[in-house]
Amino acid sequence: SAENLARRRVATLLVIEPDTIAYLKLRLLDGPLPVEGAGDLGLGFFLLEVEEVVEDAPADWEGGVRLTQAVTYAPAPDLDEPWARAVLAALASPRARA
Repeated sequence: SAENLARRRVATLLVIEPDTIAYLKLRLLDGPLPVEGAGDLGLGFFLLEVEEVVEDAPADWEGGVRLTQAVTYAPAPDLDEPWARAVLAALASPRARA
């Protein structure tokens, strides 16, 4: 959660593909920062630095075990909701800082 990230200042992001899983170990650089146009929706974003990437691929003895189905989330959000429009607009505007 955003509260945990602000408090602990570290996060793990998973990249999941059929033949491999990667764990990105991240450290908080800044945030939470306000999302423009989000009004009182309570949205914020964080700037994170990648500290480590760990790849978890099946070992030979696992016999080619792999994910057989995509990770899915349900129900799908209504993209016309104000919070969804604010998030999509924020994602369209790069926010990287030097």
